[in-house]
Amino acid sequence: RPRFARHTFRGVKKSYHDDLNEIVNKYLIKGTIISENSLASCRQALGDYFIEKGYLDVKVTVEEEADDQLVHAVKLAFNINRGKKIRIASITFAGNDHVKAAKLRKPMKETKHRWKLFSGSKLIRPKYEDDKKKVIAYYNTLGYRDSRILRDSVWRDKNGRVRIHMDITEGNVYYFRNITWRGNYIFDEATLSRV
Repeated sequence: RPRFARHTFRGVKKSYHDDLNEIVNKYLIKGTIISENSLASCRQALGDYFIEKGYLDVKVTVEEEADDQLVHAVKLAFNINRGKKIRIASITFAGNDHVKAAKLRKPMKETKHRWKLFSGSKLIRPKYEDDKKKVIAYYNTLGYRDSRILRDSVWRDKNGRVRIHMDITEGNVYYFRNITWRGNYIFDEATLSRV
């Protein structure tokens, strides 16, 4: 296998190069032998970087070219085709009988549907999973302690935009009835209950 000499990027603006160089430097060190595993990991990491930016159809290929400055060394050309930025067209819910969909979308700070022309609306999987937990946490604040997301679907429509649907079970509302106090030697029950 040849040794790694240097690399270039094709198909992306120079404003991305600093971030992309950091990614490549994690997997490829100058002068070391290039393995298929390190190349595959590097391609995957570069793709993941653009997926986080909302380019879900990104394609990354690598070309090896002989380096004329070093013997038995190659320079790598990473061809990056970002494609179009994919927006979230809609987030819908089923089973939310007591809470409006707009109220459920509000806690989802990182996963928003596109409701304005220039609003950000990209799908990032780890942040989407966190936002699902925030929906349940919002239900909990309303007293629905048994609420759950039964299932969720993420798909692309015929225009290529992302659609999200969640099936929710709300459960019953829990209320406080009687509050009893134990071990209160300094303050009486009426004072504690008032506080």
